[in-house]
Amino acid sequence: EFLYALTRLIRPEIAVEIGTAKGNSAIAIGQALYDNNRGMLHTIDPEEQELMRIAMRKSGLLRHIRYHVGYSTKVIPRLGLPRIDFAFIDGDHGEEHVRADWELVRPFLVKDSVVAFHDTILFEGPRKVIEGIILGGGYSFLTLPTINKAGISIVRKL
Repeated sequence: EFLYALTRLIRPEIAVEIGTAKGNSAIAIGQALYDNNRGMLHTIDPEEQELMRIAMRKSGLLRHIRYHVGYSTKVIPRLGLPRIDFAFIDGDHGEEHVRADWELVRPFLVKDSVVAFHDTILFEGPRKVIEGIILGGGYSFLTLPTINKAGISIVRKL
C-alpha cells in the first residue's frame, strides 16, 4: 500500500525496482503507474520467479512492467535509461550489495528523483548505506517503520 501511494504521489515516468522476489511490490508500483496513466517499471531479480510472471499476466499490467532476470549491475547498464525518477532498492541486504545498487542508480537520478530502500531498520547493510548518504549531503531523507518493523527509507535528490 505504501509503495502504491508513493508511486501515485511522485508520478514517475521511469521506475526501477531491484529485488523482485514474488512480485508484490512490483505489482503495487505497476498498478500505481497504471492508475497514473503513465510510467514504466523495470523490475530486476537474479532468479527467475514464475510467480511474478503469473502475477504480471493476471494483473493486466504488462504495459507498465518490464521484468528482467539478472543482476542489477548487468541489467541496468543495458537498459539505456535516460534517468530514473523512482527506484526501490530491495535486493541483497549486505552492505556492499546495497551500496553497489545505490552507486548503480545514483548517476541516473535527477532533481526530485526518489529512491526508497527497504529493510533499513531491520538490517545493518541498508541502514549503513543510508547513514552514508545522509553524511554525503545533497539528498533529503525520511525513514518510516513498516508493519513488520523492517522500515523504508526514502531519499530524494535535491
